Amino acid sequence: MGRPVTWLLIVVGTWICLELHTAGTLGAFGGRLAGLFSPIEPVRQEPALPRSPITHQVRDRVSGIMSDYERDRERQAGGR
Repeated sequence: MGRPVTWLLIVVGTWICLELHTAGTLGAFGGRLAGLFSPIEPVRQEPALPRSPITHQVRDRVSGIMSDYERDRERQAGGR
């Protein structure tokens, strides 16, 4: 009698672990555990970062380099 009960506990334990791992605590077992667990709230508010002018400078530089490469490709291909 001990072996079937052991195998049953192993199978049920594996099923529970897989269900929690794949669906999470809020979605496991059709959402029946959702009432027991609440989403984790952030400890503190993240500050809103100001827009950086560096981003615009980098974008302008990359766009300029890309247009230079395009002009060189057209020139080497004999176009226009």
